[in-house]
Amino acid sequence: MRKKILLILTGGTISMDHHKDLSSDVLQFQKQHLVNLGHSILNDVDIDSHVLSMKPSPQMTPYDMLEISNYISSQLQKNLYDGFVITHGTDTLEETAFFLDLFFNDLDVPIIVTGSMRNYSDIAYDGMNNIVSSILVAANHHSKNKGVLVVLNDTIHHPYEVTKSHTVSLDTFQSLEFGPIGVVDDQEIVYYREFKKRFYLPKLEKLTKNVAIYKTYTGDDGAILKQYSSMDGLIIEGFGRGNVPEKIVDAIKTLIDQGVTIMISSRVPKGRPFATYPYHGGAQQLVDMGCYLSPHINTQKARILLLFALCTNTSIKNLTI
Repeated sequence: MRKKILLILTGGTISMDHHKDLSSDVLQFQKQHLVNLGHSILNDVDIDSHVLSMKPSPQMTPYDMLEISNYISSQLQKNLYDGFVITHGTDTLEETAFFLDLFFNDLDVPIIVTGSMRNYSDIAYDGMNNIVSSILVAANHHSKNKGVLVVLNDTIHHPYEVTKSHTVSLDTFQSLEFGPIGVVDDQEIVYYREFKKRFYLPKLEKLTKNVAIYKTYTGDDGAILKQYSSMDGLIIEGFGRGNVPEKIVDAIKTLIDQGVTIMISSRVPKGRPFATYPYHGGAQQLVDMGCYLSPHINTQKARILLLFALCTNTSIKNLTI
């Protein structure tokens, strides 16, 4: 049975070409992508395309992520497609993928987010392989009911776990602690393990809150931290299990008293914050003060999660287990 996949382009390196006059990389709609998709391995797949935006991923905002989510939602209602593939810049790809996974609950149609580390002019352009692999994953019946997935370099990751780990390597996207959930092996889709969705939030209608990230450091005295009082929420990236320098504890308490919701993440790439230490600045003291500890996700995804929670009036305590 033929599958129908919608390819949604949003920009990023995968849509960049080298402009000889400007001596720089420029974003443009790559019609070659669609021409080259006529490869024989995709003979059983019908592919439509839609250019939603042409942005470098550092320019992506939560509003753009919500636009992508709403567009896919509108297409899901038409029931025309068996899967979706989104091309995206790699710098913030993991955040958009995580946002999409929070947005869609009980999703049976695969949504695949992909990108590339090389632009179209590079000899080692990896974009076409990533698009083809993503289409194969989206069209595969084993990908149903897995929600949103990230596919690059023939590996399949879940948005909760994956992160960009290297600035230029083609193998940059890694699920550091548990590894990928599957691979694309000679056109065959192989899943190694299941991943159970952990967060079910109410439907996000609009973005009404502001959440920032603050990275603490050795010798931090809290002077800069005090400037975040206008935020609705704040992720403080601490050390180890979520501990912070003792001199910023008073500033944290002041922010909480001013109505700022604070979640503590860790700068360590593996493991999770935990209320182990009760000393001044220890995670246990921060929890006792009213801070929340991030679940097993990195700092940038903790920001997206807190943003969702605040905008949908969701109990944050239930998300940190």
